[in-house]
Amino acid sequence: MRPTYAGEDLALDVPGQRLWLRDAKGRTMIVDLDQIAAWQHVWVDTSNSWGKRSRIRNELVFRLRQLDVPTVTVRFRRYNDAFRGNQNFDDAAAWQARLTTLING
Repeated sequence: MRPTYAGEDLALDVPGQRLWLRDAKGRTMIVDLDQIAAWQHVWVDTSNSWGKRSRIRNELVFRLRQLDVPTVTVRFRRYNDAFRGNQNFDDAAAWQARLTTLING
């Protein structure tokens, strides 16, 4: 697999139409894009005592067309949620946009 785009726990091979991912438990897999039924970006909104809002615990949840592994959760933890949780949100949102554009055209 030759990734066109790569992150810490995701890599996308556009010509090969495949996605490499590492789930929250550390398991890795390569999935053909036609095996992805749906995906969702989930997060938790929070604010501190000064009113600063953050989006923390960012994850992409994949629903696959595979009976043995129907759901895979990929966490975005490159940055510390306490200080830069919004950056993790932005990274997850960018991956969601890439997948939406590639799969849904």
